[in-house]
Amino acid sequence: MKKIKIAILFASFLFIIPRAFSQLSYEKQKQLDSLVTNIDRVTLKNLDSVHLFIHDFGITDEEKVFMFYGLISIHYKYDMKRFRESSKESKEYTPYYTAYKRKGVCRDFSALFLELCKRSNIPCAEVHGKVPNSIFLDGIPKFFTFKLKYPNHAWNVVKFNGTWHHMDPTWSHITKVEKYYEYEDNGEIFYVSKAKRADRTYYDIPFEEMYDKRQACHPAYYAQDTVFSFKTVKRDKIENRKIYEIDFNYSRSLDSMFLNPYYYFSSEYLSSSNSYSGYNYFWYYLNYQFDFLENKRTKFNKITPELCNEHLANLKTLLEYIEKENGYTYEDRFEEHEKEVLKYRDKLLRKNMRKF
Repeated sequence: MKKIKIAILFASFLFIIPRAFSQLSYEKQKQLDSLVTNIDRVTLKNLDSVHLFIHDFGITDEEKVFMFYGLISIHYKYDMKRFRESSKESKEYTPYYTAYKRKGVCRDFSALFLELCKRSNIPCAEVHGKVPNSIFLDGIPKFFTFKLKYPNHAWNVVKFNGTWHHMDPTWSHITKVEKYYEYEDNGEIFYVSKAKRADRTYYDIPFEEMYDKRQACHPAYYAQDTVFSFKTVKRDKIENRKIYEIDFNYSRSLDSMFLNPYYYFSSEYLSSSNSYSGYNYFWYYLNYQFDFLENKRTKFNKITPELCNEHLANLKTLLEYIEKENGYTYEDRFEEHEKEVLKYRDKLLRKNMRKF
């Protein structure tokens, strides 16, 4: 009788229509969520380990992306305390720190999702833009929202199966817990493990649904040939939107964001972002580099003397690129930063020598 019930349960899975976003079958989706659900805590805390786990189990890029998204949805919590912190109080998280703490805010989750995709060589970009902000009091959302003057949210666009897809890993959670079954060689099925199912409302969501309440700072983020203006893109009726550009080559820009590590400091990025929305993230990414010693880390990516040298060499190359592209110079700031980093490096070297 028990086998009959299980068989009926399994048969019911076959008649559930998968969401149109994915080429993955419903059973494959549940299998992947099951794998992510049962990642042990030791593996979860180390970005290197958790990425390797998912990368090895995911056969295609789509399966990997599906699991990266599920990882954040199933194992991570939104940090309301960090959300309420002022910009002066808040320290930037490295992806290692976000993975270790398993909590953060949108910019932490989008940066982590980007890092996971990069490690698997899956084209991905971090998107910045504006969404209506909900009022929160003790973690309870209120029934009204307010508009902010500046961009206040981050999400992602990722490429698999030859096309770009919209993702927002922050706006996700566990919807239910199911049991995952597999076939025996004789055709019978058996229980494998539980599978926490991630809400994928904002996984591979169509453009019209993704941008019904949000705006992106760069025109390429929409992944559309026809780009509507920053101010009108949210309007319900297409006839009420103003066209910014037709036949826009978004693929070239998105590919550049992935392939060129300095793209967000390029004249092309600044020109496109400023002309489209008036906002860019040049300063955010530059300050992240200069905050090398202050950014949140873990024992898995701690600062070493070698890392100090590598950072200074990379930062010098970046600043040379910025000067060539935009004419901006940061010699004084770099010199001061170099002194601080070298001082910290020498301190580490002395500490290491005392161990011997």
